[in-house]
Amino acid sequence: MKRKVFKYYRRSTAKFRSLPDFLIIGAQKGGTSSLAFYLSQHPSIRFSINKEVHFFDKNYFLGLNWYKSFFPFKLTNRNNSFGEATPFYLFHPHCPRRIKETLPDVKLIVLLRNPIDRAISHYNMQVRKGNEVNKSFEEAIMLETARTEKEMKKTLEDETYNNPTLQRFSYLERGKYYKQIKNWFNYFNQDQFLILKSEDFFSNPINTLNKVSTFLNIESFTPKNLTIQNQGSYHKIKKETKEKLLNFYKEDVISLSRLTGINFNWF
Repeated sequence: MKRKVFKYYRRSTAKFRSLPDFLIIGAQKGGTSSLAFYLSQHPSIRFSINKEVHFFDKNYFLGLNWYKSFFPFKLTNRNNSFGEATPFYLFHPHCPRRIKETLPDVKLIVLLRNPIDRAISHYNMQVRKGNEVNKSFEEAIMLETARTEKEMKKTLEDETYNNPTLQRFSYLERGKYYKQIKNWFNYFNQDQFLILKSEDFFSNPINTLNKVSTFLNIESFTPKNLTIQNQGSYHKIKKETKEKLLNFYKEDVISLSRLTGINFNWF
């Protein structure tokens, strides 16, 4: 009962609440949870009540007041920056346009991880959640096209369509960053993006946080708690599988580096 009352209160006060100044849009399994957790410790940053609101992908037709209900009040947070982190935004085909129409000046933070490592981590997460049962990593990626191709087509054709299959099982496609980033660049100026390598963040989080602070125009800081968030076990893959994936991603990584001006020296 208390939960229902709280939700009603949030919705009824939505017009007095803020929209985000920045979004962490991906990539999934690239360190977005840790980055959001660290930034939430900054005295000038306020995050949405839920880290992943999924407004611009799954919940868009619930309306802007529904989205605003997840954020703090404007008057009591005048000097703060507001953020949200939903890593599915990067991959979802309708998100760039929807976000451009709603938040044209928003700042966008992207963490990109070695796509092979990202795919393995994604697979492990689905195993832990019980969505991937009795299938090896190799079997799962062999089934990916059959599982997701029709789902992506339906998503493109019908903006109201929503099926978790696309998000759950797009292990390899989610790591083809070039097409995704290019789509976002069609809607936003490149200076609205901060694109980071996840490996740099993992090895030196403070240095990455300094870059984020500069990008968001806030004071640099060191979080008191640097615990890694959502860290799971690591599944080693067969040598021949890795070689196939290296060839699968090679051209995409080269194109991504040219597009962004960042040397993604993963391979």
